[in-house]
Amino acid sequence: MKHLLFACAVLAFAPSTLVAQEGAAKAPSELIAVSVEADTVLLATEARVQRTVAFWQRPPAWRFRAVALRKGPVTAATLSRDATVLRVILRGPDSRERFFDLTKDVSIAASELTGVQFEPAPESHDGVARRSELDQAARAFLQKNGFKSAAEARQTPFIWVFFRVQPPDLAQYAPLFLLQGGERITPDPFEVWDDINPEPSLSSRMKKEPRDRALLRNYRSLSPSCHIYTRIEPHDGSWLAEYWLYYPFDVGFGGHLHDSEHIFVEIDVLGGIVRRVAGAGHGGWAPNSIYHTFSFDAAPIAMPLQALVELGKHATAPDINRDGFFTPGVDSNMYWDAAKVWGVRDNTGNTDSSYRPFDGTMAVPRFAASSVRSFTVKGFNTRYDSYLKRSGYDPTECASTDLGSGEIPSACGDPNKQCAESHVRSHPDFRHSTAILKPGIYPRYFLRVGAAYLPGPRGRESTFNDKQTLGAYLGYGLELQFPKVKLPGRVYGEAFFRESSTRFDGLAFTYEHLVTNLLGYYTGLSWFRDLSPDSEDSKKGLWLTYGALYEQPIAASWWPDALGSGLNLNSRFGFSFDNFFGLNWEVRAGVGVTFGTRFRKFGIRGTDPTPF
Repeated sequence: MKHLLFACAVLAFAPSTLVAQEGAAKAPSELIAVSVEADTVLLATEARVQRTVAFWQRPPAWRFRAVALRKGPVTAATLSRDATVLRVILRGPDSRERFFDLTKDVSIAASELTGVQFEPAPESHDGVARRSELDQAARAFLQKNGFKSAAEARQTPFIWVFFRVQPPDLAQYAPLFLLQGGERITPDPFEVWDDINPEPSLSSRMKKEPRDRALLRNYRSLSPSCHIYTRIEPHDGSWLAEYWLYYPFDVGFGGHLHDSEHIFVEIDVLGGIVRRVAGAGHGGWAPNSIYHTFSFDAAPIAMPLQALVELGKHATAPDINRDGFFTPGVDSNMYWDAAKVWGVRDNTGNTDSSYRPFDGTMAVPRFAASSVRSFTVKGFNTRYDSYLKRSGYDPTECASTDLGSGEIPSACGDPNKQCAESHVRSHPDFRHSTAILKPGIYPRYFLRVGAAYLPGPRGRESTFNDKQTLGAYLGYGLELQFPKVKLPGRVYGEAFFRESSTRFDGLAFTYEHLVTNLLGYYTGLSWFRDLSPDSEDSKKGLWLTYGALYEQPIAASWWPDALGSGLNLNSRFGFSFDNFFGLNWEVRAGVGVTFGTRFRKFGIRGTDPTPF
């Protein structure tokens, strides 16, 4: 369905002859429209819709960027381009020409950011309805953002010139990867196994642990090399540059062969600046380290990018401020609670840090370039020569290979190059790029259903009540995020149904707070109906509850997007106090459906804040 929509978007903007020559698999993000008005240059591209359900596919919305022309009157304006820059040529009453580069006027790293490439696309004689929709959206954008003179001047249809955006330069957007100086495993090509394991028939007869130790000794005797695998995906309003790193070994606690790691960079079509960087953590239970610019308080992302690589385990995290150290809130801003931050944990292989919230003692600072191993893709050093001289880094440039789409094999564990490649191509984030955003982890909203063993009515003769009741519960919860304030934790309300009843028999209002990526605590109030009306010892109860909770995300790529972001398992065990005297215990276990995880898809929405 997605590819069909992409094809329809191209058909709306390009003649049939062009589609026949280039194929109908073009994505909406490859098209950009430019209109020069009286005092404004307007750029437009398609944007991701706010919400789409499986049975009703809305067409992409529009995103705009307006550039005010404030240097005197303009009598004529034309568009021009070279290999990398789209510019408007302005002529005033004195006939002097001024050039305004639409893809180089970004305030961050302006001397080093060259922007995406452009290729003219013929104007369309199709898609009249889409053109009218684009015009209406453009007028609304100009009026809303204070460009009223341009909107009032353009009462007739806009004159749009369309360009096709070429994929960005991978060397420009590649991170400078910083490894701790003691790291002995580097990203390698899949073929490294031909040298590590030259006699597969011999290693196949060995037990796993001595085999892996022997292979690791062979690897460390080889000359150092490095290799980075890449892929580019188009999305609505953006490009996604993927950098895949294959390490033959993961060392430390839980070490194994075939360690595939990666970091994704999302690039805005309207100017070529970076809007999001997503580094991969560990497995399906831990959050990833993600920084985005889709909130008004987010600082822009400067070029070149830097990324930190975890010692031994090789998880990656953005280093947005390029200080060689991971700082929550500065280098990642996807999650508010500290328990939702993974970062870089260089001691994961030797301590229990994978089960605790991140703190600065878990990472070795990469302040001094002399104590850091660094690498990047070929072409980076030439492009960012001035930055490397200032920082002191001397990265090794790695050869790179485009993975493309290709066939997705099943992962295998044998020590050979075929299994090495299978571990990258079968990775959930390679199959579905949005999986790196882990939409089912720490959702903004969630719905739970499950079974519970809760306190019954309090008896008069005993402080500790042994009367329990079994039933089911249905609940709804949400994060404590408001327009002006964000609070840790979340609130949760539920209705309880007794085993033999069809109506609800109790209500609960609870505050939950995770202290690690899996564990947390809860406290709240519960109210129950009179469950034993014929008993003299029964009465309605208001209970104060307190206990521990466990929440485990479920990696379910098969879960339909229309039904939520994902699933998780949850359980709670705690104690209840009735009027601070009646002590009891309670247990809950169920399944949660998650909704509304912030920024859970790639592509840029028309309502997202713009850094321009």
